[in-house]
Amino acid sequence: MLKLKKEIISIVVIALLILTITGCKSVVKVHIIYPLYDDLDSMILSADTIVEGKILSMTVVGSEQEGVLYTVYDVEIITNFKGKFNSKEVIKIKQVGGETKDLVVTTDERVNLKKDLTYLLFLVTYEDSPASLINPTQGAYLLEDGKYIEHNDNKIKINREILKQRIKEIGN
Repeated sequence: MLKLKKEIISIVVIALLILTITGCKSVVKVHIIYPLYDDLDSMILSADTIVEGKILSMTVVGSEQEGVLYTVYDVEIITNFKGKFNSKEVIKIKQVGGETKDLVVTTDERVNLKKDLTYLLFLVTYEDSPASLINPTQGAYLLEDGKYIEHNDNKIKINREILKQRIKEIGN
């Protein structure tokens, strides 16, 4: 009986330590239906801006009380393929989801853009709000060793020359 009591006390202490260390964050999972595109041309037509950009920083904004958080990224334009932005210009893009001290908002569709990495971004821009990816699965390609790496669920492969050629043929 004493051994069982010690085990129960040990389990309770471990559980309390875990809760203390990790905190009791609320987790909200959001499901959003985004359009998916069958080919590169459709992606080009849907995006008003296509750039290579480096993630400089990220900030979580929104309302914990309403359970709505966004991650806003500052992105330095490296190369502009389509749209009104210039090299070295910094733009903001946003995604649903983020994490604060007390709340985690996540979605299956979210792509985790990482600081200091460069991406090919297919964007829709707005007058009074940060730009958005055309969708999380197809809107961001990691640039690695001069090649664009697509999301695991994205079957559309892209290289720089084909992208430039298709944009030129389709028009801005």
